[in-house]
Amino acid sequence: MKPYHQIKIEECGEPLIAIPLDKFTVELPHPYVKLGAEYGEQSPYCLRQGALRTLLEAQFLLKKRYPNWKIKIYDAYRPVGVQQFMVNYTFDSLVKNLNLKEQQLSAQQRQDLWGQVYELWAAPSLDKNMPPPHSTGAAVDVTIVDEHDQTLEIGRASCRERG
Repeated sequence: MKPYHQIKIEECGEPLIAIPLDKFTVELPHPYVKLGAEYGEQSPYCLRQGALRTLLEAQFLLKKRYPNWKIKIYDAYRPVGVQQFMVNYTFDSLVKNLNLKEQQLSAQQRQDLWGQVYELWAAPSLDKNMPPPHSTGAAVDVTIVDEHDQTLEIGRASCRERG
């Protein structure tokens, strides 16, 4: 069971709002769209109103301290259909990268591969009490890039400072 399954989810009623992409760094088209995932009419770059407000505040505070740095958004809203697509895509990629044939997998191999998939991805679920976090529109995967659009190694500086 994933940690978020232990948190009761209640509908907050906040709308999904498009992220103002000019304030952040993003990849266009979205990486999952490039792979063939279909978002329908909804953009992968949207969040619930409160989550977006917090993300904008984080970008504002970052810019105050480091004027040429930006938050880079990897992934935000991901409908359950896209979640399922990415789970299947990851499983298929693992099978291919290991030079295996899906129809010839043993039960143990299949279980091990699915275990690897679910280390990366939340299980697709239409259960309103246990949705994948990104499918709620309240989760976002980010990093920080510098003025040269180079990804910063978040957390490493603090480890070095401690010795």
